[in-house]
Amino acid sequence: MEYIGLPEQDLNCEYNHKRYFTTDNKGNLIQFRDPSEDGYLSCCYCKFERKKRSELEIEIVTACKRIESNVTKVPVDYEFIVVKCLTSKNDDAYYKFVDIFGFVPLKPSANKSNVKDPRTKKSVNVVVLGIDALSHMNFQRQFESSYHYLVNNLSAFGMLGYNKNDDNTYPNILPVLSGLSASELQKTSWYANQVFDDAPLIWKNFSQEGYRTAFTEDAIHVGLFLHEKRGFLDPPTDYYHLPLLRAMDTQIGHTSNGGVANMCLGSRLSFEVLLDLMRKMATTMNKSKRYFHFIWSTALTHDQLNYGQFGDHLLLETLQWFNTEGYLNDTVLILMSDHGIRSGDILSTLQGKIEERMPFVYFMIPQWFQETYPYAIQNLQGNKQRLTTHFDLHETLMDLLHLNNIENYYLWKRQSQLADSRKVPRGISLFLQIPLTRTCEDAGLSHHWCVCRKLKPVFLEGNEIVVEGARQAVETLNTMLSNSLKCQKLVLDSVLNAQVYPITDDIFLDHSEILQVIEDPRLETQPVTYNIAFKVQPSGGEFEATVTHQTNGSWEVYKEISRTNMYGRQSHCIQDSILKKYCYCR
Repeated sequence: MEYIGLPEQDLNCEYNHKRYFTTDNKGNLIQFRDPSEDGYLSCCYCKFERKKRSELEIEIVTACKRIESNVTKVPVDYEFIVVKCLTSKNDDAYYKFVDIFGFVPLKPSANKSNVKDPRTKKSVNVVVLGIDALSHMNFQRQFESSYHYLVNNLSAFGMLGYNKNDDNTYPNILPVLSGLSASELQKTSWYANQVFDDAPLIWKNFSQEGYRTAFTEDAIHVGLFLHEKRGFLDPPTDYYHLPLLRAMDTQIGHTSNGGVANMCLGSRLSFEVLLDLMRKMATTMNKSKRYFHFIWSTALTHDQLNYGQFGDHLLLETLQWFNTEGYLNDTVLILMSDHGIRSGDILSTLQGKIEERMPFVYFMIPQWFQETYPYAIQNLQGNKQRLTTHFDLHETLMDLLHLNNIENYYLWKRQSQLADSRKVPRGISLFLQIPLTRTCEDAGLSHHWCVCRKLKPVFLEGNEIVVEGARQAVETLNTMLSNSLKCQKLVLDSVLNAQVYPITDDIFLDHSEILQVIEDPRLETQPVTYNIAFKVQPSGGEFEATVTHQTNGSWEVYKEISRTNMYGRQSHCIQDSILKKYCYCR
C-alpha cells in the first residue's frame, strides 16, 4: 500500500543536471552559475522552431550567438532557444546541450483587435491549469499549501461533487475542450487516423472573439492529442509550446522512474517549466490583451501517488505571483484534474475507487466579476455539493467567453428554461443552478463511473456469485479482443475485492451483501449489481468491472472495464487505444 506521506526518494532535478542559466519574464537569459567551473570553454544560444506541418520535428534556424555577459537580452522574436556550451574530451572539442528555454514574444500575427476593451469589465482572461491523475482528496494532501492558499487567501470556488466522465485523460478532457465525447467527435470531423486541425476545440471559439490562445503540455509521448493519435499539422493556437517541451524531453529530460514521462527537464521539474510559461504568458499579455491559456501537466503526478507534493511550493509561488502582481484582477484562473490516480495499491480500497472517479476543479474569480454577476456567483457557490462533470466545465468556459450570457436577466431566463426542460441537459454551466434531481444518467455518466450510489464491501470467501461475475467480465474482454489475432485469450486468475450496490435503501429488506450462491432464490426477485476487481492470466492484468446479475439468471457487463495496473509494452502489437489496456500480445 502506498503511504500517503513522503515518497521513498527525493526529487531534485539538479542531482543529474546542473543549472547554469535561467530566464526572466522580460526576455532575458541570465547566467545562474559559471559554466567554466565545470570545464566549459564558452557558451552560445540559438533559436529553434517547429518544422512546418510537422508535429514532432524541430529545426535550428539561427547561428549560435555567443553568451558574453551575465544577462543577455534575447531578440524579441525568439520563442524557443537551446543553450550549448563548448567542452572537450580526448582532445576533441564539441558543443553540449546544457539547457533549453521558452519565451513568449508578442507575435504580430496574433495582434487581435476585436476583443472588447477590458476596462469595460465585459471580458476576462481565462487560464486553465490541469494536473493529471489527481483526485480532489489527493490534491488536498499533496498540494497542501496551495490548497490552503486557494481557499483562505483567494476564496476559490471548488466543486465537491465533480465526477469524471470516462477512463483516462483524453476522453475526460475532450468534453472540457469541445463539449463532445470521444465517440461523438469521431462521428464528426475527426477519425483515429486523422489530425485534429478541424476538430471544434474551444480555443477556436476564443480566437474568433479576438483572444490570443495558447496550449502548453508536458509528457509529449502521451500528449492529449498525440497518444495513439497524430496531433496537429499546423499549430492549433497562437502560442503552441509542444516543440519546446519535446526538445527538452528528448535532449535534457531525465528521471522518469519507470513512468510515462520524464519528471525533470534539465535542472527543472517539467511542472516548473509549465508554470514558468504560464507566468510569461500573463506578463506578455500585460493585463490589457485578452488571452486563453490551457496548460496540462502529466509527468509529475501520472504514475506516482505522492509526488505531487514536490510541485506544491511551485504552484503556491505561482498563485501568489498571479495574486500579488494583480493578474487575478483580469483573469479567471481554473485549476482542475481529469481523474484520480488509475493504478497502484490504493485502488484495492473503496477509498481509492472513489478517488479515481473524483477529480478536482477550483475557480479563482476577480472581485469585480463577483459583484457584477452576483446571481451567477450565487449559483456557482450553490453547485458546490451537486453532481458536476467535465461537460459542465465546458459550458462554463463558454459563458466566460460570452459574459452577457450570465448577466442577471439572461441568467434568470436561462434558469427558467432549464427548470421547464423535460430532459436535463448533459452539460450545464456552473453559473446556472444544477438541479438537485440530476442523476448520473442525466449527466451522461455510466453506471461504472458514477459515485452517486452507495457501495458495500462483499465477503469473498465462498462467494460463487462474485466469481461468476468476474468470469463474465473476462469473457467480455475476450470478446472485445476476439477480432485481433495478435492478442492472447485471458483467463480469470483471482477476485481481488468486490462491493455491491444496495438493492434498496431499507436495510431490513436489503439482502445484497449476504448473497453467496448462484442458486439463491432471492436473485430471482431483483437485479443485483457488483463492482468487482479481478486479476487475469497470462498478462497479470488487474481490472475493475461493474456487472449486474439479472433476475432471469443472465449477466450484464458494463462496457467500461478499468485497467488498474500498468501494462507497459504488453500490448505493443496493436494500436487501438481502448484494446491496448486489455491485450496481451502473443
